[in-house]
Amino acid sequence: VLCNITLWIAKKYSPKIPALITTVVFTLCMIFLSMVKSVVSFLILMIVGWGLVSGAMYVPPVASVWSYYPNKQALLTGIIMSGMGIAGFFYTLIAMQIVNPDNEAPQKVSSGNSEKEEFYFS
Repeated sequence: VLCNITLWIAKKYSPKIPALITTVVFTLCMIFLSMVKSVVSFLILMIVGWGLVSGAMYVPPVASVWSYYPNKQALLTGIIMSGMGIAGFFYTLIAMQIVNPDNEAPQKVSSGNSEKEEFYFS
């Protein structure tokens, strides 16, 4: 449903508008994800916010290409989807190098309660 709305906005006005909206919402999700303290809040933001916006982010480049090359929609859609898939692969590698560049194992920290174990990176 969100992709259909995004496609309608892209066709009626410009692909720039849904691209801007999804970029702002995606950035806000990233900021809020960095501040979340509970697992439930994290999952809600990750599934609803990140998931829906990620799906909607596919539409602006596809709509833009379709308007310039209407006879090659299938080929160019495949190229765009492949590029976004490859970008997701490299995003994981880059994020891991930022978060844990030395590939260290998390350290076990005891909080006095023997039932609860917590792991942290130093």
